[in-house]
Amino acid sequence: MSNSTKPSTDLTAPPIEPPSALGICNLALSKLGESPISAIDANGSPAARMCYLHYHPVRREVLMAHRWTFATRLVTLSASDELPTNSAAASAAAAASAGTASSAADPDAESAGSTAADPDAAFGPMALLPHSLPGDCLRVLEVNRKSWILRGRSIYCPGDRVRLLYIADLEDPALFDPPFIDALATKLAVRLCIPLTSSTTAREALTEEYRRLVLPQAEHLNAVQCFSNDSHPLYRLWKQSGSVSEW
Repeated sequence: MSNSTKPSTDLTAPPIEPPSALGICNLALSKLGESPISAIDANGSPAARMCYLHYHPVRREVLMAHRWTFATRLVTLSASDELPTNSAAASAAAAASAGTASSAADPDAESAGSTAADPDAAFGPMALLPHSLPGDCLRVLEVNRKSWILRGRSIYCPGDRVRLLYIADLEDPALFDPPFIDALATKLAVRLCIPLTSSTTAREALTEEYRRLVLPQAEHLNAVQCFSNDSHPLYRLWKQSGSVSEW
């Protein structure tokens, strides 16, 4: 009696490698029909060189495109020990008096200098204290001041200490969530398309895929993780009425 070899029925999935910059680059290359690379190398193949050139700029661009929960940081900033220069303070004061102060915590809040009733309004140059941004800050999201001004890498506002919510320049792909990785790979494929394929048609198709499908889906999946009081449709009205305290 012969012993026939039965086909393997082992359906165990292979081990999943943690996300990496190289893996994201190869995912982008696969969207272009290009062969994978073994390293992101400035002196390697054309694909390796293009990935070396474009990966980090595209990563930062996609990070700045949305309020990604995994890249959001909340810190307390202390006023700089160095007094602001006359030019910086004057520039900030001029912006405030012109009504161009920012207010991320309340988009509908009146701008600085618009009303004398606002305790932050009509602040003079000496009242504006510089608070240096963290070194990894890519995008300022919120500052717990009604009126504040961003000049260079400093936030100018009254008060010695302020709370800052910002998007960090996150480099570790192990901390990226899967929808973001797909969005990053698609955007990177857009950037690599012309140098590697010279196809404007492919670039337009990838751009449309990124803009209409990949990025909106990633933003939606990220947003559903952020439910809190501010998701309530009446939250802004409550905040304007003074019923909600500052964080």
